[in-house]
Amino acid sequence: MTLTIDAVSWGSGSPSTRHRCFAILYGCWGTRSAADILQDTFVRALRALDMHSPPPNPAAWLYRIAANLAYDVLRRRRRLRWLPLSGTEHAPAFESNVALAESVRDCLARLRPNEAEALLLYEYVGLSCIEIAALSGEEATAVRMRLYRARTHFRKLYGQELT
Repeated sequence: MTLTIDAVSWGSGSPSTRHRCFAILYGCWGTRSAADILQDTFVRALRALDMHSPPPNPAAWLYRIAANLAYDVLRRRRRLRWLPLSGTEHAPAFESNVALAESVRDCLARLRPNEAEALLLYEYVGLSCIEIAALSGEEATAVRMRLYRARTHFRKLYGQELT
């Protein structure tokens, strides 16, 4: 069986795979970065299909590729934070909803990557613990514990953002 470009890009016929993948990435990175990571996800998936047989669960495979690419972006951004600024840049005036979104993204970026992933899949995408467990290859109880820890850590970080 050969997986085609359509099958990869639509999660074997399911348009919700692409939309869910984008929603997860958007929650962490915003529109531009999410679109870039999503495009890179499908490029890597198509390249991998040239060398390997199709995976048994294409949706989980695509989510994993997207998550790995998002982790790479996070590592690059953390390295760039240490670069000195010239001091002439001014912070733009944000409206309250934009400032709130930035604050949430900052808190998510400070969580452990697997905690942020589970929290976004559950809260933003709307997947159940059982669905997240199936995607990650873990037990549902492990996902519930990770969600508990992620929520606790997120609340602590968000409380620090507000003060």
